Amino acid sequence: MAKSTLKKYVLRKVPVQMATAHTISQAKRNENMTYFIKAAVKIIDHKRMLLLHVYHREKLIHGDTAPLFRIFMTKEDYISQYYQNGEPSWRTGRMESMMDCYWSGPRVICSDDSSEKAIQSYLSKKSDDSAVRMIMRAQAHIMEKRLQEKHKKIMREIDRKMWLIKELPKDFKHWVDKTGLPRSRYIYYQYSRRKYLDGYCTHCEQEVKVSGIRHRSEGFCPNCGVRVTFLAESRAKHVQDWGVVAYFQKTSDGFVIRHFSVTKRYGQDYRHPELFIFELKRDFFDGNEFDFYEWRVFRSSGKVRWCDGWMKYYPDDAIIYTKNLDKALKGTRYQYCALKEYALNNKELGVRPYNYLYEYRRKPYIEYLVKLGLNRLVYELCHTQYCTNPLNSGGNSIPTILGVPKQDIHVVQELDMNMNQLSIYKKLIAMDIRMNGEEFLRFYHRYYDQTNTIFKIMRYTTLHKAERYCEKFVDDRQDYKNILHTWKDYIDFCEELGYDLHNSFVLFPKKLQDSHDEAAKEVTRRREKARKDQIRKEERKAKKLLQGYQKLYPWSEGEFCIVVPKDLFEIKEEGHALARVISHYESIIDKYSMRKKIGRSGMAKYEIDQDVKRSLEVSLVVAVLNYKVR
Repeated sequence: MAKSTLKKYVLRKVPVQMATAHTISQAKRNENMTYFIKAAVKIIDHKRMLLLHVYHREKLIHGDTAPLFRIFMTKEDYISQYYQNGEPSWRTGRMESMMDCYWSGPRVICSDDSSEKAIQSYLSKKSDDSAVRMIMRAQAHIMEKRLQEKHKKIMREIDRKMWLIKELPKDFKHWVDKTGLPRSRYIYYQYSRRKYLDGYCTHCEQEVKVSGIRHRSEGFCPNCGVRVTFLAESRAKHVQDWGVVAYFQKTSDGFVIRHFSVTKRYGQDYRHPELFIFELKRDFFDGNEFDFYEWRVFRSSGKVRWCDGWMKYYPDDAIIYTKNLDKALKGTRYQYCALKEYALNNKELGVRPYNYLYEYRRKPYIEYLVKLGLNRLVYELCHTQYCTNPLNSGGNSIPTILGVPKQDIHVVQELDMNMNQLSIYKKLIAMDIRMNGEEFLRFYHRYYDQTNTIFKIMRYTTLHKAERYCEKFVDDRQDYKNILHTWKDYIDFCEELGYDLHNSFVLFPKKLQDSHDEAAKEVTRRREKARKDQIRKEERKAKKLLQGYQKLYPWSEGEFCIVVPKDLFEIKEEGHALARVISHYESIIDKYSMRKKIGRSGMAKYEIDQDVKRSLEVSLVVAVLNYKVR
């Protein structure tokens, strides 16, 4: 943006003009107006300027003749000096933005004819608009020019960044077609009653023979071995797939991640699909931080171009072009982040490159997780909104980071556990229970949503005994999970009652439901007895206190009296009665003591009328004192 030609240190020395008697008189007579402008054309700093003093009616009628703010204006620029608590401050906003009723439109007028003529002669002699309207239009025009200059500066900076972008590698389009859309691989076949059907693989582009397939079923290409979806030629005339790919490019001080949207369309000529590649985002790393750019409309200007910031495109999982990845990351803090290994291990799931690098910066141990083949843990770390993290980020070795002894890590690797599985596995180890991979998967699939229940039971018995006991009671009315919950509740009751659960006759009752119901009744009885004992204890304490209060606080005068309750029951009843009275009068206050005001922001605001509030509060106190205590 061009530098302002208005010098504040010069403008500050211009004397402030107080409101004249004529302006004060006009403010008192004109109740429909809020602001009054006194205008004059002055020579300031060898420039011909329009000087506007804006006064507020409320201040004028109360004897304050100082302006609310004043505006120094030329044909190309303007600046305002706003007075708040007697202290001036400089503002660049338009005149109406400094007025309280900006949202509904300012009620403003010139204070005299000379002010109106000065504005019209300075801004435009040919315009038929009012002087106030001319000021608004002139300031809007200047603001638009300022905005255009600001946008030009921003666009120049963005274009300077974009000059760093180089041409894509020659094999990029072919890579996108064969690797960038891993789910867009089909075998089109011609349906017939023969055992072996003629098909065409869109990935290896070869004729193949297939059998035992259905439309939209999945399998593998007998020629290239990739996972494919089988499509009947007559039923799949229009197929479209979409995905995102990412390409890392080396720059002088870092690298840039380029994100491309890829669309592939199969029509009747499925042997020659259409491939569309469109660049969406560019994330520049300068050695310290990331700068983000998107291809979209620039600042509501209507121009579609590269824009700064992250606004439109959410970071989707992308398939990464890995051929030059080591070279692009070399010499940066991400040189050893193992992103290439992770991307190669997740060819179908994809990666969010920025998320991965961001998490690696905070958790460098991600490199070791990738090298151990724990890709599911890394995936969830890069999608933190979907997982709770059981990892110890402060650990200095894999066993301490995972929280798993060294001799048990091979099970975690074998199963490539996710966060939830790792949490459950760690609880088993803490209970000194060891399982191999097959045993743990069986346990997890059966109890992943019942972990608190089964772990509570396993405090007193083994998993094998617990399962064998529960399965005895499974029938048409109750399934395994219901039995498990009933047994867990029974154990909770026994703990509360102090029963010896290490006694097998207590832990394994012959009739589980009956024992559960009996224990529940005994727990209820004991809780009720404890509650009544507590009430009696409180009543004895309250009686001693009330006896002393009855001697100190009884009072009466005319229609008013203070009565000390006889016992806790009367206190309770009095509390309910007073709550009803207070609630009634609070509703009256809410209904009648609100005044609606429209604030400068345009939002409806409510303020309590203090006089009405005090009046109602007095009525409330009188009503409470008049209340007759039974």
